[in-house]
Amino acid sequence: MIGEGAMQQDWTNASCQSQLLASQVELLCGAGDDVFGNGDAYSTTASGDGTVPSSLGGFSTQNTGSSQASYATAVASIGNERFDSTSSDLYAKAPEVREANVETASVRDTDLNYFHCVATFDAAISAGQFVKIKGLSDCCRNDGKVELHRWESAGACHDQIVVVKRVRVERVNANKGKEANERVVHYARSYRDTEDCLAELGVYSYLRQQADLPEYILKMHTIFQADSDVWLVLENAEGGDLFNALQNGKLEEQQLKVWMFQLCQATAYLHRHSIAHRDISVENVLLCGGVVRLMDFGQAVRTHRPSGGEPLRYYAPVGKPYYTGPECYVPFETSMRVQVPAGAHPGGVALAGTPAGYLCQVLLPKDAVVGQECVADFYGYVPAANDVFACGICLFIMATGAPPWRRALLTDPHFSWVRKAGIAKLLAAWKKSLSILPMNLMESMLRMDPLQRSTMERCAVHPWFASLNGGHSDLVGDAALLQWGEGVSTTGFSGDAYCLPEASRSADGLPAGNFYNSGEGFQGDFYSGMDGPPGSLIGGALSPQLGDAPSCFIDKMGPSVSNREVCVEGSPAPISLERFAAGSSPPSLPSVPGFQLEPTTFHTAGAASEVGNLLLEFLLERRAAITKVSGKKFAIKADLEGDAGACTVKVRLYHQGGDRYAIQFQRRNGHATALHLVFRKAAEYLRQRNVRIE
Repeated sequence: MIGEGAMQQDWTNASCQSQLLASQVELLCGAGDDVFGNGDAYSTTASGDGTVPSSLGGFSTQNTGSSQASYATAVASIGNERFDSTSSDLYAKAPEVREANVETASVRDTDLNYFHCVATFDAAISAGQFVKIKGLSDCCRNDGKVELHRWESAGACHDQIVVVKRVRVERVNANKGKEANERVVHYARSYRDTEDCLAELGVYSYLRQQADLPEYILKMHTIFQADSDVWLVLENAEGGDLFNALQNGKLEEQQLKVWMFQLCQATAYLHRHSIAHRDISVENVLLCGGVVRLMDFGQAVRTHRPSGGEPLRYYAPVGKPYYTGPECYVPFETSMRVQVPAGAHPGGVALAGTPAGYLCQVLLPKDAVVGQECVADFYGYVPAANDVFACGICLFIMATGAPPWRRALLTDPHFSWVRKAGIAKLLAAWKKSLSILPMNLMESMLRMDPLQRSTMERCAVHPWFASLNGGHSDLVGDAALLQWGEGVSTTGFSGDAYCLPEASRSADGLPAGNFYNSGEGFQGDFYSGMDGPPGSLIGGALSPQLGDAPSCFIDKMGPSVSNREVCVEGSPAPISLERFAAGSSPPSLPSVPGFQLEPTTFHTAGAASEVGNLLLEFLLERRAAITKVSGKKFAIKADLEGDAGACTVKVRLYHQGGDRYAIQFQRRNGHATALHLVFRKAAEYLRQRNVRIE
């Protein structure tokens, strides 16, 4: 327990103080024994002075100091061998990519702690100025509370109704002293909490200083600390989130246009300020007076270095499963052997399909020759492009009331079907109507190839929004629309690299098997490494492994292919939008005589809706076919198949009084061994996410 006085002294003594706001005491990072740990090297600038920039347009925090030194000593596992990443032995396996690796290392070396130094605390505010009206929900894996308060602020004409996100100091500092380069975290399998509370405080602090901040981003009033809690005070968005708004029935296209326009404006503003959100979803969009408010910056990162240049590249598959782009699933291997197809450019970026069915961006070596094999580095992903993809999924969900797929993986039958037929045909198969303009926007945002997706700046001035942009659009008319969409048609992803011929690859030189799989996971499940070390998790999921497979493809960034007709039979059935509403509670244990919980039951405490949604994520990551979700009964029914056999399970949550709940797993049919395996893995999954299991 850290007292308020001691904490405040640490803040004021931190060596990287900056006068961003003269009336406030900033929570900044630097040398010394402060709240960020003992001399967190990853939070300082290249010069080591920890200076905080006045604008993110001039980033001064760069990963050229100790964090690169840490990167230089990181060890990457390749098969059953281990290599020092600075040793020439690493490149002995792939001599073709040495030059590309050296020249492009900077865009792959990122600083997840950057926003820590921007977080600004106000010493003049205290908890005594707030009167709690009611609790809203738990947050931060039960280490925080979201509450509605009346703020009796000094000098104000009237009290304000605000929302307070109150989080324990230990949780805010969960990532202190941890590796900040996401590529290192990924390949070294080191553990880092993806929901970075301190980074969220930094982003909100930066945005509050911007005079041109659009109303479509949730406003922060202040941050302060009281005893062992950090208080984030936000504006009250009384309309709830978009997810709940969609439960009220069909959304009219005019309302859809307004909300989508506002979301695009908010996201485009972040990108102009070199911020990528990485967790955009209808759950993270609130409504205030019927107007969109984008919130939750716990996974936000910067997109570019101070000097500009190429976008920074990240490696963690963060965000919610529906919304994550296919390129975000990066294998643990650093490279793979491919046969360079016609039209590919040496030294360029291309899309590759791994043998397990994942789609990744790779960097071809500069001496790559068309038709010959080479070793290409996995190249991470650009977070701004993933934000565009996530906004496209929001548009789809608002238009249909359901997500198009569970995960953007080729092993997902819905995603695989859309890849062949196109998003427009999925809407037609589901008997969902959408006019040509929003359809055009959606297709441009959901292109599977991130290099061929639209940017958020272009989306914000799409012809669909002309009436909301004061009648202005950069293009007018059908011909201009096709030009804007670069040939996007309603028959498929025109211009998408997946329409191009596949090329073969060789598995020579790749490790055999899924070296991180315990052998107990479900068949083909590359997220089942729970038996590995705790450091194998980031963002709540293990990244896919390559494993063994006969072939895969690599797609070149070629010219657009217009009006490609694809006939796909047997369109998939609509998916239910699976989520338990915040604040909802499961039924109590049945009082009927003789009722007993199954032996496959564990107990937990906290927010039932959060635990229920984590269980949904767990099942989806194991590619379970979820056949039913009952919010009233707090029940999930799912079909699973793996090495232990096929099994249909039903998961029920029961209230046992207070904040204590029972989670029961029942086998409806199939193998008992499979039930016990999923039961054990579910408990491990929740523990990894700081849920207390008894």
